[in-house]
Amino acid sequence: MRNGLKWMHLVTNNNNNMSTKWHGGKGDKSRTNNYNKYADNYNNIFGTRAKATDDIWGEPGQVDIIEGDTISYRKTKDNFINVVVVVEAPGKYGEAGGNAGHPFNVTQNIFEEKYKPYLKIL
Repeated sequence: MRNGLKWMHLVTNNNNNMSTKWHGGKGDKSRTNNYNKYADNYNNIFGTRAKATDDIWGEPGQVDIIEGDTISYRKTKDNFINVVVVVEAPGKYGEAGGNAGHPFNVTQNIFEEKYKPYLKIL
C-alpha cells in the first residue's frame, strides 16, 4: 500500500465525530461541543458590535460616542473593556468626530454603568 493510501485508510477508520466517508476535506460535521464557549471565544477575539442609541459622553481621555455610531467592544485580560468606534454616524459630528478606529479602554464597572445601557447589540 502506498504511503498516501495508508494515511487515507488511517484517517477514514478513526472513531471521532466526523463522518467515516473520506472526501478530501476536513470533515462535514461540527466540532463544536459547547456552543456558548465557542461564542464567548469568538467575541473575545473579534469583539461585540453594537450601535449607540443615545449620545455617550466619556470621561477625559475616553472617546465620546455619538448616537448612531457603531462600536466594537471586548473584555481585556486586565478587566478593562476595549472600545473602538468602527463606523461613525452619518451626518453627526461631535467631539468624537474623526476618532473612528482609535481604541480606548474603560473599566468594566464604568462600561456597564455609562455605556452598555445605551448600546444595542447588532
